[in-house]
Amino acid sequence: MLKKLVGSDKLWGMPARKRPAANNHLQEAMALLIRNQAAFVEQIARNDQERLTLQRKSDVWQLKNDERWRKTEEWQRRSEERFDRIEVRLSRVETILLQLPKAIKKEIGFKVQR
Repeated sequence: MLKKLVGSDKLWGMPARKRPAANNHLQEAMALLIRNQAAFVEQIARNDQERLTLQRKSDVWQLKNDERWRKTEEWQRRSEERFDRIEVRLSRVETILLQLPKAIKKEIGFKVQR
């Protein structure tokens, strides 16, 4: 029978078999999936870039913050040392001021009458 069909024009005259609609939907779905995957990969790449940028900014900020903190601690240490020296001097001045009336009286020869 195949010889009969091959030899005749019936085979060539037959319309081509149409693909089922489901196959077309499958191809569309696959194309959509591929586009979505490509968009997803692009978004991941953008997110990675943004994350790296933010990480760099955070690292720079942290370094600046560490330096500020170090300077603040150094300033506080120097201030405490200075205040300690000032307190010692004030104590000496206080001692002198407390002794001053007695020294003045002695210098001018003031005598208390009894």
